[in-house]
Amino acid sequence: STSNHAAIEAHLKYLSKSGKILDAVSLLQKLNTYGIYASHGTYICLVQDCIYYKSFSQARCIHDCIKQNNVNLDINLGNTLINMYIKCVDMNQARIVFEDMVERNVFTWTLIIGGYTKLGYGNDAIMLFWRMIKEENVRPNKYTFLAIVKSCHSLEQCKEIHMCMIRFKLEFNNFMRSSLIDMYARCGSIVLAQEIFCKMQDHDIVT
Repeated sequence: STSNHAAIEAHLKYLSKSGKILDAVSLLQKLNTYGIYASHGTYICLVQDCIYYKSFSQARCIHDCIKQNNVNLDINLGNTLINMYIKCVDMNQARIVFEDMVERNVFTWTLIIGGYTKLGYGNDAIMLFWRMIKEENVRPNKYTFLAIVKSCHSLEQCKEIHMCMIRFKLEFNNFMRSSLIDMYARCGSIVLAQEIFCKMQDHDIVT
């Protein structure tokens, strides 16, 4: 019944929130054998608790259940799994989840681009960034740009990203300008870094 199913899901969440991740996953797997499946919200809760308790092997087991049950990866569930795999330093699996998602939003793109950047896969980050804009027509936000500027390793890339920021008319606050200064300086263009610095309204401590 609906009430029984709600009670089961509440118990799964209770176990995971209490740090009893193994018990929660064991129960989830047992329920699956009886044809009882968790909701998207419960899967998200379980994976987030796995991240919190650093129980990444159990998070992978939950993802296995999701795949076995042919659960559609909506935005929230897909983003949660991508975040989990980034925490696992497993960009291959993060990318598989990304490509399997039925829908993506700007946060999804920013998340995967940021993951590639953080883990040192700058070229992958830049390729996805341009795919996001040119092929998928997704409008980047300031967080997307803050992620991608750290992946620029040539002056040409820096200028392309900078021009893209201007084209999308993003607000150039001092934090954004500081990121651009760092980007240009890292790629050897002290002159352009200095130009941006001079345009800043306040030379705050970040620079």
